Amino acid sequence: MEARNVPAYIEIYNDLFSKIMSSEYKMGDKLPTEKELCDIYFVSRITVQKALQKLVDKGLLARISGKGTFVSSANSSKPSKKKTIIGVIMCNISPSYGVNILKSIEKYAANMDYSIIFKNSYHDREKETIAIRDLIELGVEGIILQPMLGEMFNPEILKLSLREYPIVLIDRNLTGLSLPFVGSDNRYITEKVMDNLFENGHKNICFMSSIPKNTTSIEERLEAFNNSFIRNKVINTVNNVYTNIYSNSCAEDEINNYIKQDIENIKNYLLDNPQITCVFTSEFAICSIVKKAINSIGKKIPDDISVLTFDNISESIYFTNTSYIKQDEEAIGKYAVELLNDAITGEKKDVKRYLPTEFIKGTSIKNLNEIK
Repeated sequence: MEARNVPAYIEIYNDLFSKIMSSEYKMGDKLPTEKELCDIYFVSRITVQKALQKLVDKGLLARISGKGTFVSSANSSKPSKKKTIIGVIMCNISPSYGVNILKSIEKYAANMDYSIIFKNSYHDREKETIAIRDLIELGVEGIILQPMLGEMFNPEILKLSLREYPIVLIDRNLTGLSLPFVGSDNRYITEKVMDNLFENGHKNICFMSSIPKNTTSIEERLEAFNNSFIRNKVINTVNNVYTNIYSNSCAEDEINNYIKQDIENIKNYLLDNPQITCVFTSEFAICSIVKKAINSIGKKIPDDISVLTFDNISESIYFTNTSYIKQDEEAIGKYAVELLNDAITGEKKDVKRYLPTEFIKGTSIKNLNEIK
C-alpha cells in the first residue's frame, strides 16, 4: 500500500466498513481470516487486528472464538436519530380516568418521535416536586402535568413558567399562569346534564366533590351547577353542595381511613337532608363512596336517590349502569402532546383547549315525572 497520511488500519477499517454498508459483506457473513486480510492489504497482523477491533467496537463485527469474525449488523454505525424525551406527571391514574389519557399521550408522542417518562405524584405535593426535579435532571425537553387538587402554585411549576420552560397542563388549569392547557368543557356539559335532571322532575339535587378551591375543573362544574338553578328558575330547598370529601385526594397510605370517614359523613349528610332526590358527583371515585353511603342507610338507586358522575369505567368487563359524563381522554392526550411539541419548537404559547364531552345516560337516574 502507498504511504499516506491516514494510518493503514484506518484505511482497512474504511474499506471493510464500505463493503459492509454496501452489503458486499452481508449480516452473518464470515470475513476472511486475519492472515488472509494481511495478504489482501499487505500489512501486519497487528494492523489488521486494530482495524477489526474498531469495527467490533462499532457493533458491525462479532468475533466468535474458534470460528472467526462475522458481520453482526450493517446498520449499527449509521447515525441514529436520538429520540427526544418528554415527561408526564399525573396525580394518579385509574380505569375511570387517567389510564386512557396516558395511553393516548404515549401513542401520539411515539407518532411524533418522542419517548416519555411517566411519574405519579399520588396527590402528594412533595412527590410532585421531586418528580418535576427528577425529570428536569434527566434532561426531558418538556413536561405534561396534571396539577394536584387544590394546587396553590407549586414553586417548581412557577419556576418553570417564569423560565418559559415547555410545560402543558391537563385536566386542571392553574389560574394566573400563562401555560398551555387542555381539558374538558366542564361548564357546558354540567349545564346540559342539569337541564336533563330538571326535565326528569329533580329539584333537590346535591353536588358532591372535594374542596373546590384552586381546582379549576371542580370550580367550573360547581359554578355551572349553581347557575343551572337560576337559569331554570328552580329553588333548591336543601343544602345542595357538599365538598367535605378527602379520600380522592389524600396520600395513598391514608386512603382507607379517609374512605371510611367519607362514607360515614356522607351517610349522615343524606340522613339530615332526606329531600335529596339526586346526587351529582365530580368524579367516579366519589360516586363509588356515595353509592356505598346510600346503601348503608337502606336506600336504593335510583328508586330512592338517583346518582350520576363525571367519568366511569368504560370497559365492558367492568360495566356499571351509572349515568356519567364521558371525557374525551384520547383527545386530551393527543392535544397535550401537540401543545407540548408547539411549546418545545416555540411555535405557540398559552393555548387553551376545552374539549367537548358526552353524557352517557344509564339506569341510575329516575324520572320523577313518571311517578303517579
